Amino acid sequence: MIIARGLTKVFGKKRLGSGLSFGKSKSRAKREPVVAVDEVDLEIPAGTVFGLLGPNGAGKTTLIKLFSTLVIPTSGSAAVSGYDVRTQEREVRASIGLGLGGERSFYWRLTGRQNLEFFGTMQGLTGKRLKKRVGEVLDRLELSDVQGVPFMEYSSGMKRKLDIARALLTDPPIFLFDELTSSIDPGAAVKIRELVQELKERGKTILLVTHNLAEAERLCDVIGIMNHGKMVAVGDSASLRGLVEGCKVRIRPDGRGLELLHILTRLDGVEYARREGSEIVILTGRRDGVVHQIIKAIAAIDVPVQSINVDRPSLEDVFLHLTGSNNAPNSRLR
Repeated sequence: MIIARGLTKVFGKKRLGSGLSFGKSKSRAKREPVVAVDEVDLEIPAGTVFGLLGPNGAGKTTLIKLFSTLVIPTSGSAAVSGYDVRTQEREVRASIGLGLGGERSFYWRLTGRQNLEFFGTMQGLTGKRLKKRVGEVLDRLELSDVQGVPFMEYSSGMKRKLDIARALLTDPPIFLFDELTSSIDPGAAVKIRELVQELKERGKTILLVTHNLAEAERLCDVIGIMNHGKMVAVGDSASLRGLVEGCKVRIRPDGRGLELLHILTRLDGVEYARREGSEIVILTGRRDGVVHQIIKAIAAIDVPVQSINVDRPSLEDVFLHLTGSNNAPNSRLR
């Protein structure tokens, strides 16, 4: 189980300024506080796959680093597997498998196997048990054929898989993954998602940061959305969709699409309107009357349309509604 109460992390940001004084130069550093995680309350029960979404800079990676003791909280509290992240760092680290995807955390001149054996030893694995476990995770991540290759020669996808293999070494009860399938080809990504399902079936607790909405919906029991350091919503996919009261309208105009887009954007009750290929996609803030206004606006400028479809909001729509982000996560990768 993972629990956070009022968890906050504030970083000091240096702003460099300079001043000249008759041949003497000074450099002054002023600190502006940056609130990366802002009073987050969260509870992830044992055996749950929790997906964490949010725009870049929302605080997702910092939250994982707080739970893994890589970053010390400014205030609030957090417990992982019953251990306090401030006072029981060793116990917390022994109970988690961490996959942040950082290439610099490996030794570039060592082979894949040598890297895993080193980190396995650091985590208490020795002798035959170490060699057996390293072989198992190399097989599971399909890295056995390149286990003797120096890490520096690995592709980006191979490096990411070795990072996941390292997280699996001690078979801990909790896993923290940041962008689990980034840099992974589609075929390998499918197998890694199957691995997550296997871990879930074995009762593991998984916190998964992702920008892939389809992946979040497919894998996660519960999804949290962060924005500006705050946890703005938590729930399953169905309950999150219910946070948007409006509907999604897809219009395929037959010409004059840009003109129509400008008009629809200004309609009362329209949260956003944008082009997606040959369609105009609109999210409304309410259901009553807005679709009728859209149809009237189309008729008023006499723009022919091929089709109009009305659907319920998607998880992407919820994300945009809650974060105000102009750049939605990758919702199309299957």
